[in-house]
Amino acid sequence: MPDSIQVTVDTYKLKRGEHTVSVRVASLDAWNSPQQILVTVKVEGPKIKLGRKKFTINAEEGGESPIYRKGRIRNKGPGTLNYRIKSLVSWLSVTPKRGKSSGEWDDFQVKAEVGDLPAGIYQGMIEVSSRNATNSPENIVVTLNIQQGGT
Repeated sequence: MPDSIQVTVDTYKLKRGEHTVSVRVASLDAWNSPQQILVTVKVEGPKIKLGRKKFTINAEEGGESPIYRKGRIRNKGPGTLNYRIKSLVSWLSVTPKRGKSSGEWDDFQVKAEVGDLPAGIYQGMIEVSSRNATNSPENIVVTLNIQQGGT
């Protein structure tokens, strides 16, 4: 019956990603001693999970502004997710602009300013990023449909 070896790895100070080490096993009685065993450890970090990855906002030219929608974000991985949220277009804004989650859902507001935009279809992007997330950045696509105003 073969013997077994237990290898314990302390991942506390390891950075996210894969780490491989070689373990040397030796015996005075074995003809094939020493042996090298490769041990690979995958250290995972926080992961961004969005409630929605698409928003559609309908508005009327010269009509009500701003228009609000609610978004949600949480950490789907281990640890704490420290995140930032920003709009990549001028007619969209987001509050709050940063936060952190240890697994709970956090809400944020998406605000579309129709202002003087003429009728048409506009596409914008909201970027959610984190230095410590394994899937950063994640994006939310926002489509703004502005209908021509009534006369």
